[in-house]
Amino acid sequence: MALSDLYYVQVNITSLLILVIIALRIQHQHPAGRLSTDLFTGMLLSNTVLVFLEMVLNLTIEHPGYVGREIILGLSTVFYLFNPAVSAIYVAFVLNWVKGKEALTHRLWITIMIPYMIYALLVIASCWTGYLFTVDANGLYMRGEGFWVLVLTSYGYFIAALGIVVYRWKHLRYAERKALLVFGILPFVGGLIQTFFYGPAVVWNMVTIALLIIYVDILSGNLDSDALTGLANRRKLAPVLKAYRKEYPDKILGGIMIDVNAFKSINDTYGHKVGDEVLLEVTDTLNRSVYRTDHVFRLGGDEFLILAVLSSANQLQAVKDKINDNLMFANQRLGYDFTVSLSCGINSWSMKQLPPMVDLVSDLDAKMYEEKRTYHASTQKSAAI
Repeated sequence: MALSDLYYVQVNITSLLILVIIALRIQHQHPAGRLSTDLFTGMLLSNTVLVFLEMVLNLTIEHPGYVGREIILGLSTVFYLFNPAVSAIYVAFVLNWVKGKEALTHRLWITIMIPYMIYALLVIASCWTGYLFTVDANGLYMRGEGFWVLVLTSYGYFIAALGIVVYRWKHLRYAERKALLVFGILPFVGGLIQTFFYGPAVVWNMVTIALLIIYVDILSGNLDSDALTGLANRRKLAPVLKAYRKEYPDKILGGIMIDVNAFKSINDTYGHKVGDEVLLEVTDTLNRSVYRTDHVFRLGGDEFLILAVLSSANQLQAVKDKINDNLMFANQRLGYDFTVSLSCGINSWSMKQLPPMVDLVSDLDAKMYEEKRTYHASTQKSAAI
């Protein structure tokens, strides 16, 4: 093996190791079934396949005769089929991240997949037509005259995703903006190098770096995230409050402390599996009720906290009303023989005059327990009647 081949293999094996490490960490640190995690895992697996196939194909292409034409043709077909997968999934990932899973309607999924399916048909046809790529009788691979279709499809998805990020710019936090932009730009640059300078294979290594940045900036955080719900935990409170003071000095901070009513009874009567389902539904309800600039925390057990950036204190009651509305729909969908209800304590402060974190949480906790006592009094009265 030539020195250049050895260097190329080392670079790709490093990329593969990074991808495997990220995959293992996701498996252990993030709850299964979350759409953002599933989509990121899809990008991760697609890129792993592409890094491996490109390494194998480049080594076989550089040394024709060692592998038969049929094997090279098969590997090339799979490689071409996977090429736009990362960018197509990235569009769905961005939509889910900036607008929530409800943004990915059935019609939108079809819209995302149509260009990919047309491209896939051209790839399969190229085995006979040579439109996208050819492999001659000696196993020599060459790009076809329709190679531009691959570039257009992949870049089209990346540009669409970047357009969504720019459109939703004001609704994203700094770390999200940076990670989502970098993910689009790095592969774009790598693709240009690989398109116009035939030979260097860098695009999927660029994607590996971009995936690592997304994981570190917006998906990681085992120490400050809750294992069940994926929400930030108490460790994240101080950094968030500090960032709010810096980014929104002229705004108002609204706080809502939330507790699930009769949660112990739900656990005792229906089991912890149902209890976990309730917590996940409450998490989904709260996430649906806030803006991207807001934060939802799970402080422990069945206690949650929302910190919201407000223009006026009156907006806080609107957030609470939206939580109640979304919870009503969740109860209708769940179909349990009990109703999930919440007790909430709310208050607001000027960003310039925020109390110490301990006092802020204590104040909201006291107000939440006032509503909790009202709930218990009403249920006891109903039971007596």
